[in-house]
Amino acid sequence: MERWIAGLLVGVAVALVTVLMPVVGVILILVGLVAGGVLLVRQTRGGGSAMYLAAALIGAGALFFVGVVNTTASCYETVDFCGHANVVPLLVLAVVVIAVGSLIAIRGIRRS
Repeated sequence: MERWIAGLLVGVAVALVTVLMPVVGVILILVGLVAGGVLLVRQTRGGGSAMYLAAALIGAGALFFVGVVNTTASCYETVDFCGHANVVPLLVLAVVVIAVGSLIAIRGIRRS
């Protein structure tokens, strides 16, 4: 449980880094997705590190999703949707990151 909470906090931190330094944040997210893909493809037991990575990805994706909801709610009433803000890429990133994190968590639970 401690790894799960720590992973969620790391995921939130990575999402905040993505907002502050987009290039660094996106690289961290891509590294996490690649590591998650490797864990899903290989037949090894990830153990605690798999759960840590899953929680980090879910935490980051959840914060991205909150950003989508916040932007949509804030810009919905404006005439030009806050200068034609496009929330679709962030929504896609949120869904992909949460999906990969969930798959890693499910696989980790099934293997343990």
